[in-house]
Amino acid sequence: MSEMKLSSLNSNFMHNNQIIECITSSSATQSTNGGSVSAMVRKNQATTALLSLEDKVLKPKELVTIMDYFHFNVSCADVYLVLADAKVNTNPIIHYVWLAKRLEEAVDVLKPK
Repeated sequence: MSEMKLSSLNSNFMHNNQIIECITSSSATQSTNGGSVSAMVRKNQATTALLSLEDKVLKPKELVTIMDYFHFNVSCADVYLVLADAKVNTNPIIHYVWLAKRLEEAVDVLKPK
């Protein structure tokens, strides 16, 4: 990636981290009977964050593929939320490398057989 593109991604990543903070803090109090945030809430948090953070980076078809994959594999939704949080992940390149790998994986897993 070019240095300018990396700088732009980093700036976008940091700027949109406020959105993640709002999403995760407002939803963290929602719980199931077991006392933890339900899988559906976590999937929805990840989808909301994805749409907020990646709409300028990914094509619409790629966004939909990742959203479908979050609903197929909740652990990917959980990891996405962690990587999208600049307080936890201080290297946005890791976020984008992970996302690119998951997109490839999602295309393979979700393709009709």
